[in-house]
Amino acid sequence: VIGRKVAEAAARHKKNIVAQFPKSDVRETVEGVYPVAKKLTTMFAGGEYQKVLVVYNHFVSTLVQKATVKQLLPFSDTNNTNDTRMTQIGYATEYLFEPSPELIINHLIPRIIESQLYQTILESDASEHSARMVMMKSATDAAGDLIADLTLTFNQLRQNKITTELSEITAGRIALEK
Repeated sequence: VIGRKVAEAAARHKKNIVAQFPKSDVRETVEGVYPVAKKLTTMFAGGEYQKVLVVYNHFVSTLVQKATVKQLLPFSDTNNTNDTRMTQIGYATEYLFEPSPELIINHLIPRIIESQLYQTILESDASEHSARMVMMKSATDAAGDLIADLTLTFNQLRQNKITTELSEITAGRIALEK
C-alpha cells in the first residue's frame, strides 16, 4: 500500500499488507515510485504472485472520480489488432533489435511499471485535490448562505426594535398632548 489512509483501510478490512510505502503530501516524484515498482516486479518475478493489480481513483473530471482496478502484471495483449491487420494486407513486419531483445525488454519492463504506477499516483492525487476543491467550494457557498440568513435576521430584529421605539415615542408624545 502507498499512504497511511490506504493502510488504515486495508487493516480495517483485514487485508494482508506485505509492504507499506509513505506517500508525500506535497507532490510525489517519479523517484518515489522506484521502490514500489522494484518490490512488485521482484515479487512477481519470484512467483509469489500471479497477478499484480493497482486500485486507484481515476480522474475523469472535476466532479467525477472513478475507482479503477488496473492490471500491471502480467501485461495483457490488448493492442495486437494493428499487427494482424498489417499482416492480412500483405505487409510483413520484421524488427531488428540492438542490443538483444532480452536486454531491451529487461530494461523496458521496469520503466513501464514505474510509469504506470506514477500515472496512477498522479491521477489519485488529482482526484483528491479535485474532491477537496469541490468540498471547499461547497463549504464557502454554505457559509455565504449562512451569513446572508444571519444578516437578514439581524436587520429584521433591528428594524423591529426601531419600529417599537418609534411607536413608544409617538404614544408618549400623544399621551403628553392630551
